[in-house]
Amino acid sequence: MKTRLLFTFFILLIIGCNSSKRFYNSGYVNLKNDIEEIDLNIVNDLPLCKVEIEGKTYSFLVDTGAPTVISDEIFKTLNLKESYKSSMTDSQNRKRQEKFAVIPQIKIGNLIFKDIGSAVIKFENKELKCFGFDGIVGANLLSHIFCEFNYQESKILVSKNLTAFSLERYDLILNFNPKNQKTPIINGKFLNKNLSFTFDTGFAGSIKIPNNLEYYKNKISEDKFILSNGINSISLYGTSITNKTIELKNEIYIDNLLFKDELIDTGESTLIGNEFLKNYIFLIDWKSNKIYLKSIINSDKKQVKSFGFSYLFDKGKAIVVSKIEEKKIPINLGDEIIRIDDFDFTTIKSEDYCKYYLNKVEKDKEVIDITIKRENNLLNFKLEKQTFIK
Repeated sequence: MKTRLLFTFFILLIIGCNSSKRFYNSGYVNLKNDIEEIDLNIVNDLPLCKVEIEGKTYSFLVDTGAPTVISDEIFKTLNLKESYKSSMTDSQNRKRQEKFAVIPQIKIGNLIFKDIGSAVIKFENKELKCFGFDGIVGANLLSHIFCEFNYQESKILVSKNLTAFSLERYDLILNFNPKNQKTPIINGKFLNKNLSFTFDTGFAGSIKIPNNLEYYKNKISEDKFILSNGINSISLYGTSITNKTIELKNEIYIDNLLFKDELIDTGESTLIGNEFLKNYIFLIDWKSNKIYLKSIINSDKKQVKSFGFSYLFDKGKAIVVSKIEEKKIPINLGDEIIRIDDFDFTTIKSEDYCKYYLNKVEKDKEVIDITIKRENNLLNFKLEKQTFIK
């Protein structure tokens, strides 16, 4: 059983149509052995790894939903030449013009990648900075190798030869079509509506589908969905807008395979993320455009259990930014959290922001005493975690 937050973190980056397809087909890789291992550091369901560029070690997010990215600081340190500029679109459909460059060499463990096309981005989002990564190992880099992800053991096994892996051990096969930047796109269906899913290891959630609230409410039984209001996600260029979204439990087709009783939420993008993927060992084959999945026994019940609200820090204050509607939850959007049990939020220093953003003080609690400030009034409540979807 997992307690679910009302917002998730993800990076989905789509390159503008005027980007060069050849730019993302460039580069090659050298492996010391037939099969190599990349160690992962899983932070809030996002996979990070160490990379080395010109003798300096950095932390990069491993993200199939994005191209390779380096920070503007790395671009300046390496004194790289700008190849061109193009628009980038994040998961909230925000667009920016970004510059692009070729990285002469990136070393990941014993793997050496050369002449890899990369976007150059300033990581300004304060929530993003909490994860401590300096760039993204993107789909165009990963497409040079066969990659087997194993989140439970925090590693990726890679090879230049598919024969290094025993394909008979996998239970399922998904077909995909890669975008120019090599991100896998998988066709699927939900409630007889055709969808195209981005296979996105930069998405911390499970499965995301487009917002269509009234349609879903008329098709799903009341005990299988909840309505939330507020900010429900954080992406590269900022948080989502305040909006009403639904989280639900239902069957869904991914490729032509039926997955039953999956937790699904709605938003601006259509994604398959790590909360779903961590139940599998999965191998991505960019040569044949296939993803192989091996089921891992998972005792977690797929349910939504929480206190019914989430908060972010704004100007040193913990502000409620989302809540489940139509339930008995006395917390409102915009309330300032003053205290949870013995923890005083007004004492948090700016340098400790990331600590409390990544590790919520109420995360492992079943009951909390909470004090909030609303219109200059202090209000106290005792809250129990509720199971909103079983």
